[in-house]
Amino acid sequence: MSKLQRLTLTQDFTDHGFNDLVIAPTGIWQDVSLLTSRQAGNTSAQVVDPRYCYGVRLTTPRGDKLYVVWQKENTTVGDLLYFVDDIPVFGNLTVIRQDHTGQISRQIVRL
Repeated sequence: MSKLQRLTLTQDFTDHGFNDLVIAPTGIWQDVSLLTSRQAGNTSAQVVDPRYCYGVRLTTPRGDKLYVVWQKENTTVGDLLYFVDDIPVFGNLTVIRQDHTGQISRQIVRL
């Protein structure tokens, strides 16, 4: 994992930034939740600072879940593996589909 391919876009800016998230279509989701994460190897209940890892959980009326987890600024201290709802995530963007029985049917990790 020391050699990764990444798509990186950079641009100079002065003292401002913008992040936006749009989730659609709205009729599909029963619940949308912002999630905290914990770092592998961290046995305490302390959550990871959102600048390192945060996620969104979208739940259907049937109980299926879609997780989108961002690791915008990976920490270099400790493990790079995080857990969101006790699901392991690794990489800058992780998309996980979990059905109502708890089975993870697809996991996509983009580095």
